Amino acid sequence: MGQPAQPVPPGNPVHYERRRPEDTTLYQVVQEPLETFLAQMEAETGARLPDFVKDEFDAFLECGIVALGFLCLRCAQCAHAKLVAFSCKRRGFCPSWGARCSCKRTRAVTCRSAAPSPS
Repeated sequence: MGQPAQPVPPGNPVHYERRRPEDTTLYQVVQEPLETFLAQMEAETGARLPDFVKDEFDAFLECGIVALGFLCLRCAQCAHAKLVAFSCKRRGFCPSWGARCSCKRTRAVTCRSAAPSPS
């Protein structure tokens, strides 16, 4: 499934800070009026939004919330533990997916521009 855990080299501390999606403006803007928005759209158009749109919003509201699922990581040396919330890994609003994708694009552009040009 995944790679085995690797020890952290001495003098190279790893720091993880949980993002708190429930504290962001986007989360609050989506969460508070979502059901009202969906009902209003149906009333005005006579049709529901496609299920995949509602699913995208629902997944966003569950993404990164510890109470909805997490992994507990513990250091084998000092027994320090951290909870890492699951992310939805969806393309619509997921900040975790967006950050990962952004890093991949940056790495690809950097590798291309750092490559030696043919002479």
